[in-house]
Amino acid sequence: MFINSKDVGAGATFIAVAAIYGGTAMKTLPIGTITSMGPAYFPLILCTILAVLGIFLVGRGLFANSRARLEGRIAWRGIFTITAAVVFFGAFIRQIGFAPAVAAVTFACALASPETRPREALMLALAVAALCVGVFIYGVRLAIPVFGTWLTG
Repeated sequence: MFINSKDVGAGATFIAVAAIYGGTAMKTLPIGTITSMGPAYFPLILCTILAVLGIFLVGRGLFANSRARLEGRIAWRGIFTITAAVVFFGAFIRQIGFAPAVAAVTFACALASPETRPREALMLALAVAALCVGVFIYGVRLAIPVFGTWLTG
């Protein structure tokens, strides 16, 4: 019998994340009912789906037919770039605004891959920023300025 440590690790992570966020939602927010959903209802549904997927992965990993080896190198460039981009987005969205924050994060995340050229990343960033402004600012009416105080004065 072999154990697929990748599947077991991923499944255990999914279960842990579902337990932490589901438990927090249950303790701090009202759940509501099916006809009158509270703010914790949807996160609990997502956490349940995530936990079931985690249980499936752990089971599949424990009863694997072969071992899975981790091959290749760890993509440190991608890990650090994407982490820094997410932190930047959260820290500066109010100051620089929604559109520049989305564009900067998309540009940085696209450059996390060594195969992406800066021109491609820039075009992707502008397209994603325009799409997100249309959907979230004008469609959903998210109360975040399109351009923040640092850019408008």
